[in-house]
Amino acid sequence: MNLKSRFINDSPTKDWYYSFLNRWSNDFKVIRSDSLENARAKGATSDVIDGWFDILHSVLTKLNLFDNPKQIFNMDESDLCGEVVRRIVVVKRSTKYASQ
Repeated sequence: MNLKSRFINDSPTKDWYYSFLNRWSNDFKVIRSDSLENARAKGATSDVIDGWFDILHSVLTKLNLFDNPKQIFNMDESDLCGEVVRRIVVVKRSTKYASQ
């Protein structure tokens, strides 16, 4: 279709963003998002974290991976971050939590 971007520098402006939210206010809403759910954040005590690293150490020792780090890859959804980051996100109006 050879359509060209209508945005300046291919990025929407704040005016466009607010107009979009205004036009679609029946379908979308803006909510705050947490990178960790409250229950997970409260459950991340130093004892729980130390226990996780103890288990990790025992697995690395058992599988002899300390001298072979190229065999360690991937990571699941444990999300080892040091802080809870809040962001504002646009979601469907029916959404209760931003993580859905």
